[in-house]
Order: sequence, then C-alpha cells, then structure tokens
Amino acid sequence: AASTGQYLRNQQYFSDYLRARQALVAKLSEESNELRRLRAELDRETERLAGLKQAVESKRQQLALSRQRQRRALAALTTQQTRDQEKVGELVRNRQALRKLMEQLRYQSEHSAVLKDTGFGRLKGKLGWPVQGKVRKSRLPGVTIETAANAPVRAVAGGRVVFADEMRGFGRLVIIDHGGGYMSLYGQNRRLAVKEGEEVVPGAVIATSGNASQTGVYFEIRHKAAPLDPRQWCKR
Repeated sequence: AASTGQYLRNQQYFSDYLRARQALVAKLSEESNELRRLRAELDRETERLAGLKQAVESKRQQLALSRQRQRRALAALTTQQTRDQEKVGELVRNRQALRKLMEQLRYQSEHSAVLKDTGFGRLKGKLGWPVQGKVRKSRLPGVTIETAANAPVRAVAGGRVVFADEMRGFGRLVIIDHGGGYMSLYGQNRRLAVKEGEEVVPGAVIATSGNASQTGVYFEIRHKAAPLDPRQWCKR
C-alpha cells in the first residue's frame, strides 16, 4: 500500500512537472515569437529611419545646392547691375559730352557767316537715309541703322563738315551743319572720308560704316542742338 501511494505521488509530481515544463516551453515560445516580432518591427523602424535620414540628407544637399545657386545668381545679378549702372553712367556722360559739343557747334554756326540757310527745314520727310538697312531706335536720341560693314555712308543733305573725329561713345563721328540751325550726325564709322571744314553735297560719301565692335551707323538730326526724330525726316 505504501509503495502504491508513493507511485501515485510520483505520477502526480511527474504530471505536474510536465505541465509546468509545457507551460514554460509555451511561454518561452510566445516570448520568442514576441521577440522576433519586436526585432522585425525594430528592423522596419530602423530601415524607415535610415530612409528618412537619407531623404533628409538628400533634402539638405538640395537645399545647400539651391542656396549656392541663389548666391551665384545674386552675385551675377549684382555684377550685372553694376555693369548696367556703369553703362548708364557712361551713356549719360557721352550724352552730356555730345550735348556740350553740339552747343559749341551751334554757337559757332550762329556766329559764322560762312554757311547760310540751305532750306533744310523744308526737306522734312524727303531726305534719304545715310545708309540702307534696318532702322532701330537707340538709347541715345538718334537711331541705329543696321547695315553691312564697309558700306558707304552718305550725307543726307548738303552742308559743311563741322566735326570729323573720334568721340567717346560714338566712335568715328561726322557732324554736318546744314544751316538754319540744322545739323546731322553720323557715328560708329570705320573710316572717315571727309575733314572738318569741307563742303559736301547731298549724297556725298562721308564715311565707311562699321567700327571694331559693331556694324551699323548711328544717325541723328538736330535743330539748334535739340534732337529730332530722324524717322520723321527721312523717306520710309
């Protein structure tokens, strides 16, 4: 009887042990599965963070490149503005120099009896252009006539050459006094064919077009030093 009781107790202990062991194995398996799930989740989060870090770094590089481009664009704009201001300043100085020259020539013409009124004022709308080409408005008071290099530049009317020399901003310049306060100007020439003091007839070749930096002729008409629109004076 004692032996039977001991056997039953051993069986009970063994059953309890098996249940406890199975419970432990089940718990360990559950914990292992949870650990694998957490590890997989951690891997995904790590991968997401790595992708996010890469995206942030790419964005940072793009932003740095954009800032660099902006700095370059700003520097280029500042440089261009400085150049434009210099050009405007030079243009203003050239205009002032030409205005001063025209005032001097007007004064000399008014106090000289060499050239009388040739009736230039009656030629409005009837004059020929000094060269053939496309007429473009200039930032200066006159016009620029686009033409081939070395084209003959002709006097639009008869008169006396009162200036034939180099002038800053206008290249080789010819100014003809037509009397009555009227003068015509021909700039940016390659070569001059007349000298100061010469009398010229309508259509006389006074220069050759095109200087070292451009082709074309700068052309003005003035009355008592005030600029007139050449397009209203020359035939279309």
